[in-house]
Amino acid sequence: MNRVSGAFLVVLLCSVAGSAQNLTPPKSDQPSPSKVFLYPGQSAYFSGANCPVGLRAQRQGLGNVVIVDGSNRYVAAPQVHLMFDNWQVNAIVAMTVTVHGYDAKARISPVDRDAEGSSELTKTVDLKLSVDGGKKASTDLILRPLATVSRVDLESVEYADGSRWSASAGKTCHVVPDLFMLAGSK
Repeated sequence: MNRVSGAFLVVLLCSVAGSAQNLTPPKSDQPSPSKVFLYPGQSAYFSGANCPVGLRAQRQGLGNVVIVDGSNRYVAAPQVHLMFDNWQVNAIVAMTVTVHGYDAKARISPVDRDAEGSSELTKTVDLKLSVDGGKKASTDLILRPLATVSRVDLESVEYADGSRWSASAGKTCHVVPDLFMLAGSK
């Protein structure tokens, strides 16, 4: 190898190594999350500074179980165990959540879930519950016809004093269910 090509190779490698050392994060049009809460084994993402509750979702599957009840046969639906932390002083009396997921049909999924032709299903659930200020509560959801759950969005929270929080473009909360699923019962 001659000196010119050797010098060119050194300059090339130094420029690549130098650009790899750039620690400036890339700019993005997406707003960065203002609150990120991580529970063990779970990735939780709350966007917006105004999320009124802590939210955690655990997968609870039944595997490939077919339940036979007399003449009715149906495949068991997945369950999600939702846990709430009320960070406010007012008691919560109701919540609305939207669960996103997919059925068991074979499909080719686009990379962009918002793309036209996305086969994501949603199920909106109104929850009547009582969570005192500063306390925790949980509930289980059976999610037929979903076969898998991709995320849970908090849509609204109603308080005992009559006030209400609702998700909007700047105030949203969502969580991805735990990556671990318990095989046994509670």
